[in-house]
Amino acid sequence: MPLRSELFRGDHKLENAGVHDSAHILPGSSGPHVEKIQVALMLLDSTSIAESELAADRYGETTAAAVLAYKLKRNIINRSYQSTVDNIVGRMTIASLDSEMTVRSTIQKRSGCDYTPAGQRKRKQFFFAFASSGPELLNVSTPAARSTLDMALAEVPAALTMRNKAKQALDDLIGSSNTKLSALCLEALKRHYKVSAANDVDRVASEVRNSLAQVASRLLSARAWLRQGQGGGFAETPTPRDGHTYIMQGYSVAGRLLRPTILIHEAFHDLSDFNQDFGGNPAKDRGAMYHLNATDTQLKNAYATSQFVLHISEEQEKILGDLD
Repeated sequence: MPLRSELFRGDHKLENAGVHDSAHILPGSSGPHVEKIQVALMLLDSTSIAESELAADRYGETTAAAVLAYKLKRNIINRSYQSTVDNIVGRMTIASLDSEMTVRSTIQKRSGCDYTPAGQRKRKQFFFAFASSGPELLNVSTPAARSTLDMALAEVPAALTMRNKAKQALDDLIGSSNTKLSALCLEALKRHYKVSAANDVDRVASEVRNSLAQVASRLLSARAWLRQGQGGGFAETPTPRDGHTYIMQGYSVAGRLLRPTILIHEAFHDLSDFNQDFGGNPAKDRGAMYHLNATDTQLKNAYATSQFVLHISEEQEKILGDLD
C-alpha cells in the first residue's frame, strides 16, 4: 500500500522499504529519505539525534538508537524470524511511522500560539506565533508576487547560521573553553533562562543545546516542514502539531533580522505541544513580562529560544520590532 503521510509519500526509497525486505533502510545509509525518518522520530518521540547525523542525513549511531527505542516502545518485531527488536527500518517500521505521521496531520487544531502584535489583543480562534503590528497585514488576501514560502525558504541559511553560532557558544561553555562566545553564552543564559549557579548553567545549557539540535532538523528539512499559508500575520504553527509551519502573507514585510528569527521560533514550537509563547511578544512591553518567566518556563518558551539565539548572533540582547 502506498505511503499516506505528507512527509513520506512519494519517496521512492521509503515506498520500497514499505514493500520489499531487500529495500530495508539500514544503519550507514544516507540521503533525504534518512532525513525524513529522523524528522519523524523527533516529532513523534522527541528523541535526540546527533547534529552531525542530522546535517549529513546519515543513519548513524544515534539515529539507529532512536529507531531501536521507537520499535521497543511499540514492540515492532517480525516474529516470523525475529525474537528481539532491531534498529533497522523495514516494512513494519515504515508502516508504523507513516501511520502515526498521517494521524498527526489529520488531527490538526489551530490554537495555542499567542505571539500577538504589540498593542493588539489575542485572537479568539487563531493565534499567530508571529503577527504583524500593522492591521492592514492581518487581512491580506492577495498573494505577493513572490510567494512568502519562497521568501522563508531563502532565509533558511541565515537561520542556520544564527543557530550554529548559538550552538557553538553552548559547546564552548559546556566544554569550559575560555572564549568570547563562551562568555557571551553565559551572559545570554543568565538573561534569558535565569540561571547563575554552576549546576543550573550546565543543565540548562545542555537542554538548550539539545533543543537547538532539533531546531536544526526542522531547518535542514525546511521544504518538508514549511507550507504556504493564506492569512495575515507572519507565521503559524498549529497545535496539536501537524509537522508543519505555515508562512503567512505578512511575512513579506518582516525585517531582515526578523525573518530568520521567525523560522527559529517556529521550529522550536514544532518540537512539542508544550512549547508555547509564555509572556507573549516581548516587543509589546520591551520584554517586561517575558523576563518574569522562571527557568523551567523559559525552557518551553519559543521566545526564549529565538531571543537566546538572536542574543548570541547580535552579541547583545535585542528585541525585534516587526520591521527589524
